Amino acid sequence: MKLPINKKALYLLFLLSVFILAFNLIPAQIQGKQQEEVTVIAVEVPVRVLQKGQFVKGLTRDDFELFENGIKQQITGFEVRSRRISAPVDIPEEELKIKPEKRFFLLIFNIFDYQDHVGEAIDYFFENIFRKGDRIIILTEGMLFPIETGKGPTKVAQDVKGTLKKFKVISTMQILSAYQDLRSEADNLLMQLRGKEPFNSYTWDHDILRFYRNYERIWADYRDQFITPDFELYRSLIKRLKLLEGEKWALCFLQREMFPKLKNEGPLDREIRPWIETPSDNHMITTQQLNIKSKQMQLQTLFAVVGNMPTEALKNLFMEANITFHLLLMKSLRPMVEKDFELREVGQDYEDCFRQISFSTGGHKYKKFVFGFTTNPSPFSVIFTH
Repeated sequence: MKLPINKKALYLLFLLSVFILAFNLIPAQIQGKQQEEVTVIAVEVPVRVLQKGQFVKGLTRDDFELFENGIKQQITGFEVRSRRISAPVDIPEEELKIKPEKRFFLLIFNIFDYQDHVGEAIDYFFENIFRKGDRIIILTEGMLFPIETGKGPTKVAQDVKGTLKKFKVISTMQILSAYQDLRSEADNLLMQLRGKEPFNSYTWDHDILRFYRNYERIWADYRDQFITPDFELYRSLIKRLKLLEGEKWALCFLQREMFPKLKNEGPLDREIRPWIETPSDNHMITTQQLNIKSKQMQLQTLFAVVGNMPTEALKNLFMEANITFHLLLMKSLRPMVEKDFELREVGQDYEDCFRQISFSTGGHKYKKFVFGFTTNPSPFSVIFTH
């Protein structure tokens, strides 16, 4: 028996089948557009709190407020972190459940004279702190030296000490050259003044002032080459370090800079004094004496202040790159005494610059452990174990 065919119903059934088939062929990612997605992003905001250059401790979440575009945000997490440089472990790295974080060390050597305690500090670092996988760059004399650390701690320490000795020979020659120039200037002035009565010369004040101007020039040349930090070099280096992952540490071995200063009661000093201290009723002579005394004071100020130290800019660079800066102060013991000159410490603000960087980045306060001042055999102990 044949049933009557409803052509209209058959046509509707065909269209429905095509629709269902087409829907099943739509890619899943297109169908997913009909769904809503909610993404929660946690933003970590590192904060260092300082008061007069010192870290403030004991803070809690309630001590902070967070605003975005003027709207107060909720602080969902709070964690206090205190970092220290961990010593090597005896467990093989492949057996550790959690592999140690990568570490980078920038070793800065601003030293006037290479001596035994400098080598002892380097040996201590590589014997007690360095571990396999650490990356190291040496910065000295305004030059960068990447260190190949795969040779083993002992060989790496030898390479570092060899590099420092090599470059300190160059800077030592420079200070000896400055000494020779100053000695020549002093001998010329001594010859001009000796045997003459005070003011018995039309050019006496010009001769003395010329000596001090040349003295200032010799000091400025040495300062600019060996003391004033190369800010562009630091900025370029730290910009690259900022991109590195892991712990980043800077250890600055700072030896107080020395420069020849005119010796009190030396032959030249004794020869100059009568010319600038003998009372006179002549107004011109009194003015000449004051000019010379003013130049002497200016030179002493220049010895103490390097000038144009980029302290704030350097401090910000290290903080932004999350580099903890430790300052290790050393003292030069090199004797160098002449009849008219002796080595004395110079550049007080140079030292202050690096001290402020250390304070601001949470580094060690160098005053407790000073190479060359104490007999402490392990000046690193507080930095690496506190």
